[in-house]
Amino acid sequence: MLKNITIGKKLMIGFGIIIFLLLLISAYTIIFIISVNSKLHDVDERIDQILYAAEIQREINHIHLKVRKLFIVNDSSKKQEIFKEIEEHKKYYRKKLEELDKITHSKEGKQRVQNLIDAINETTEANNKSIQLAMAGKNQEAIEIYLKEVESKAGNREKNLNELLKFYYDTANIRIKEMHDDMNMELIVLIIMTTLSTATAIFFGIFISRSVRNPVKEIKNVLEKVGKGDLSVDIQIKSKDELGMIANSVHEAILNIRKLVAESKTVSDSLASSSEQLSATTEQISRNLKSQTERASQIASAAEEMSQTVVDIAKNASQIAEVSVTTANVAREGRDMTMKTASEIRVIDESIKKLSEVIKVLGDRSRQIGEIVTVI
Repeated sequence: MLKNITIGKKLMIGFGIIIFLLLLISAYTIIFIISVNSKLHDVDERIDQILYAAEIQREINHIHLKVRKLFIVNDSSKKQEIFKEIEEHKKYYRKKLEELDKITHSKEGKQRVQNLIDAINETTEANNKSIQLAMAGKNQEAIEIYLKEVESKAGNREKNLNELLKFYYDTANIRIKEMHDDMNMELIVLIIMTTLSTATAIFFGIFISRSVRNPVKEIKNVLEKVGKGDLSVDIQIKSKDELGMIANSVHEAILNIRKLVAESKTVSDSLASSSEQLSATTEQISRNLKSQTERASQIASAAEEMSQTVVDIAKNASQIAEVSVTTANVAREGRDMTMKTASEIRVIDESIKKLSEVIKVLGDRSRQIGEIVTVI
């Protein structure tokens, strides 16, 4: 079936399949990149969650250290400084706790964050009460309340915080593992598709090369034999592509050449029979040519005399041409002198005009002087 398809269509089919596979690889890669980007965003959020949880843990530990320091300090100004630091730490970890709750989307994660908030709230009231007693100078009472109500419940808070951190670590590791598995799968798919594309390209390359090389070789061999005069050869290409059409044209050309050779043989036989008649005619033409040669000799003598006459006329024409050139030069000089005279006349005319204006001005001045004399 493929033998009857033109070479252009074969190339289009081959390149079409390769382009389709490349587009398929590109589409799969784009989808994979989008999926990985989504998972990377999720991993970024998991990392932020871990960092926020770690910062909350650190700030709570700072608060408890500051509270214990508050119990052993007696200076009121120093206690005020410590109290301000405790409030700053509280403000910071509450902010991080709110942000942690916002970026936690899973139901289990939300529940664990709420458990941590509840555990922190359990110790908040007792912790605030011990701080107030310490600020009032009642350090001993503050220590007793702290040990009894805060430290005893701190374990629950730490437990919830550690469980939350572990949850974030585990989910982040799951996402990273999924990304790693997806990358391995993408690599396998790309290897398979690349191998398939390469195999398809090689198959169509070999197929098209053979479908072109073999017919061309056969046509070449046939034309070489025809060139050497062997018209008994025939071409055996039956495909309907471009090379098949060329082969049919070559076959028809060989048939036409055979026909022309046969006709030429017939014509040569006819020419042989007519050669004797041409020989007689040639002798008659030869005699006529001899007579014409004698006449041509007479015409040549007359032409020589005419040539001498033409030479004399040429000499006279040369002399006339020289006189014409001299006359033209004189005329040219006369024209130049005339133009020069005309130019000088124009200059004189302009001078006369200027002199007339000066005389007019002098006349006006004379009248003015006459008027002035009259007045005097």
